[in-house]
Amino acid sequence: MSSQITDTSGSIEYGLHPLTSHPVFRACFSEELYYDCGDEEAPFGSDEGNDTLHFLEESVRKRPKMCVADFPELLIVKEWNLTYLPPEPEQTDDELKIQAAQTYHGLKGDQTLLQTDQVILAAVFGQIKIMGKLDETLQVLAFRSLMRMERMYRLLWNWDKEEPPYNISIMRRDLERFVNRDC
Repeated sequence: MSSQITDTSGSIEYGLHPLTSHPVFRACFSEELYYDCGDEEAPFGSDEGNDTLHFLEESVRKRPKMCVADFPELLIVKEWNLTYLPPEPEQTDDELKIQAAQTYHGLKGDQTLLQTDQVILAAVFGQIKIMGKLDETLQVLAFRSLMRMERMYRLLWNWDKEEPPYNISIMRRDLERFVNRDC
């Protein structure tokens, strides 16, 4: 799907909008969160998320049948020359805290971890937004990233509520509905 639309007056609109999204995305991901480019907690609201969507749109435009599975790693490592830290489900809380305390390319570890998760999630929701489907490898990474983000909120940023932060709850719920074809 193109990231531009023409409204009824004939003017062209760009960016996040339901009409620039695949019909499958519109059906499954209707929350405002998915169309908010100013909310840092939204998939496309952070600089990383917004840039990921734009890089992905451009890549798909050039190569419509591209494999999206390795897109997050290629973007972070090849384009941005930064460290890619994929979520590891076996990682203990202590290991996550140690990784978060390290420095990668001058960035604090927790920010590098968050950046990786934001790029993975933007690629996941971006692929669905553009193509109406999701690569299985990205699907696995998405749920792992959501889990790691929730763990970081609790372990590193003192989130003490029973429910996860709203963005994680919404993305997890909607992604589960999409995967289960329940939307």
